[in-house]
Amino acid sequence: VKDVLYFLIIYAFLLCAFGIGIWMMYQKAQYPEELEYGRIRMDEYVGASLLSSVWVSLHEVDTADYIMASQFPGLSMSFHLVWILFSTVLMLNLLIGLMRQTFDSDKTKSASHRLWIFPFASLVLRHEK
Repeated sequence: VKDVLYFLIIYAFLLCAFGIGIWMMYQKAQYPEELEYGRIRMDEYVGASLLSSVWVSLHEVDTADYIMASQFPGLSMSFHLVWILFSTVLMLNLLIGLMRQTFDSDKTKSASHRLWIFPFASLVLRHEK
């Protein structure tokens, strides 16, 4: 639970930072009519940009149209790429942290110890005879 809470705090902080940064790049866009996300325009609501950033981190949305319609397409593309890399690394670290917690628990250690120590001990006693 502790690892998940840390992950959520870091993810929320980075999401707000990148989401607001991306929203700011959509201001004064070259083609504002292409910034529609559903029925909401990405340059009018920060929430639409934050929601889009969540979907981008889950790799579920294509943002090429939004990026090309922004005020600075090159900067916007690099910002999106950095966000994708950060969110992917963060998700992988969460998975690694959860797996580490699962496999480092005392129950797992004692069960694995029992599974290999007794056959190993009987093998050693058999060869000592």
